[in-house]
Amino acid sequence: CPMGRSATAVLVAQDIVAIFLLTFAASLGGDPNLLGAEVVIVLGKAVLALAVAIIAGRFVVRPLFESLAATGNRETFTVVALFIVLAASAATARADLSLTLGAFLAGMALSDTPYRNTVQAEVKPFSGLLLGLFFMSVGMSVNLPALAYIWPAVLATALVIVIVKTVVVFTAARLNGWAVPGATQL
Repeated sequence: CPMGRSATAVLVAQDIVAIFLLTFAASLGGDPNLLGAEVVIVLGKAVLALAVAIIAGRFVVRPLFESLAATGNRETFTVVALFIVLAASAATARADLSLTLGAFLAGMALSDTPYRNTVQAEVKPFSGLLLGLFFMSVGMSVNLPALAYIWPAVLATALVIVIVKTVVVFTAARLNGWAVPGATQL
C-alpha cells in the first residue's frame, strides 16, 4: 500500500543517513582544525566504497551467484553471502570507515543479483543473531562512567533528533500531497 511503500522508503533513507553519520562521527576524533579536510576525505572514501560495491555487485557477485545456482547447493548461498558481508565490512574497516557501511554495501551488492530472494531466505535465520551481536558490541563500547556526566545532553540530543525527524517526514509527506492524517501516520 502507499503508506507501506512510503514508510519503507523513509526507513531506508534513515538507514543510509545513519551510516554516513556514523562515518562522519568517526572522523570527529582528530584535530578540530583539520575537520573540514577529514570530512572531505571520509566522504570521498564512502563514495569510492559505494562505487566499488556497485561495480563488484554487477561484475563479481552476480556471476558468482549464477555459478553457485548451477551447483544447486543452497547452503553455499548462505556461506558465500555471509562471507561477502564480512569481507565488505573488513574492507571498509581497513579504509577507516564503519563496519556498518561495509555490511550495507554488501547487502546492496547482493540485492543487485537475481538471487536476492534466495539469499534473503537462506540468511534469515542468522539475521536475529547478527543483529543481537551488533547491538551487544555497540552496548559494550559505551563508556558508562563518561555517560554519567553527559546523560542529560544525550537525552536532549536524542529528543531533538526525534523531533527533527518527525517534522521532516511530516513536511515531506505534506509536500508530496499526503493529507494531514496520512502525513501524521507516516
